[in-house]
Amino acid sequence: MALMAHMDANGLATAEPTKTGKDRWMEIVVALAEKSLLSKAQTWYVGANVEGKSRGLTMFTRGFAKYGEHCAAAADGYQELIFEPVAELVES
Repeated sequence: MALMAHMDANGLATAEPTKTGKDRWMEIVVALAEKSLLSKAQTWYVGANVEGKSRGLTMFTRGFAKYGEHCAAAADGYQELIFEPVAELVES
């Protein structure tokens, strides 16, 4: 909600993560997944249903409260997001 309010207040239409932000988030997700038994299962969650596909669990496994904490921390200036103003979308 905070991101949407920030975008609305600043006339922004899109938000995309920077490569650094995306990489940092995936490091967190992978580190948490390695501690989970779910990542050890031979299921479609980890890509085991597709021959030759690399295996890995790419979902946040710490629960909704911790996910909310990460989102709140990311809201501090949105440094790892790239925004596009509404006007640029209309002109394209």
